[in-house]
Amino acid sequence: MPTVAAAAGAGVGSVYRQFPSKRDLLAALVVERLQESARGAQEALAGGEDRWSALTGLLWRLAERQAGDDVLGEAMATVSEHPDVVAAMAATVISLESLLAAARAEGQLRDDATTLDLRLLFAATRAAGQLEAEAWRRMLELGIDALHAPGPREAKARA
Repeated sequence: MPTVAAAAGAGVGSVYRQFPSKRDLLAALVVERLQESARGAQEALAGGEDRWSALTGLLWRLAERQAGDDVLGEAMATVSEHPDVVAAMAATVISLESLLAAARAEGQLRDDATTLDLRLLFAATRAAGQLEAEAWRRMLELGIDALHAPGPREAKARA
């Protein structure tokens, strides 16, 4: 907490008044990241481009942010049961589900894609980045390809 206080230009007591524990501070950081993701999904849904492009653009932005600062991935495991994190996650899932539904309605997203798939994709990009710094990009490309709805030829081949 002294390091956080120094970085914020505040006293340690001021930090503890805002965040009674390190867990509460970490939860606040995770909530902020989740809210940014929810806003990103809402903006992508409201944007003028097709929903598949909006979804993939959002995935790239979020994965790039994650690669540069993995607060959400590491911290989420620590504070996933914190009430503020639970509420923020629920709101984020709703926003992402709306974007997924719109991309699915356009026929661009596979029918069985869920927000769990997105969470798995981010876990995979995080793990790939730990193997090799830029490997997260390849993992994201593969994950996006897996989310894309098959074309008519591919659908026949799978049938």
